[in-house]
Amino acid sequence: MDVTGFKSHHFTIIGQNTVIKGDISLQDESQVWGRVEGNIQTLEKIFIERTAMVKGNLKCRDIVISGELHGDIDSSGIVTMRSSARYFGKITAEDIIIHPGAYLEADMQTAQ
Repeated sequence: MDVTGFKSHHFTIIGQNTVIKGDISLQDESQVWGRVEGNIQTLEKIFIERTAMVKGNLKCRDIVISGELHGDIDSSGIVTMRSSARYFGKITAEDIIIHPGAYLEADMQTAQ
């Protein structure tokens, strides 16, 4: 796991073999490698990694998606979809970046 993108040594990692069922609130920048079935809320940046499967809504600052996400995103910053991303839901964000190859079934709205 590459943690070099974090702004400090305070972060949360949900490991590849971890399954979490229920809503969670994260205080630090986070990486999700495993499965989450529930809503996620954080004021920081969150990474949904290649091996991750998230079924729930996300409220965050910035989000980088490389894995699969089923749920609405409410971002106060930037939503980035990497080429391996699979996304199903509605996005409200300041800005949205979609890399070639990403798969989306989404409604999107950015700030004006």
